[in-house]
Amino acid sequence: QVISANLKSTFFTVTSTAGALSDGASVILTSSVGWQRGTLGHPLYVAAKAAVRALGRGFAADPRLLRRRVRVNTISFGAVRTPMTGASDPQMRDALDEWAAQNVPMARWGTSGRPPPQCCSWPAAPPPT
Repeated sequence: QVISANLKSTFFTVTSTAGALSDGASVILTSSVGWQRGTLGHPLYVAAKAAVRALGRGFAADPRLLRRRVRVNTISFGAVRTPMTGASDPQMRDALDEWAAQNVPMARWGTSGRPPPQCCSWPAAPPPT
């Protein structure tokens, strides 16, 4: 289920909609920083998000998209507290808080919700003419 939600859905969304993209369009995929060091208790999630980064590189090099100047970027968000990160289990929450304190530059979790819109403004901007 984790692989389907995080990897297969990304692959099939891009491949099934690529023909409908305008020339010069931008595709922005979302990954996670967890692929770099792993995330306690979520090896499939980490594997899926690492694969999303690889998909981004593959799509960015696809001649069919290159020919149409379709840009592909992958954004990796940091540690964000969600139901999947064990917020409801006090033991898991404590272990993850310790992990965040040691591995996240700001030593804290972000909160779930809509990411700041400015995170995608540069990759989504029209290419220079």
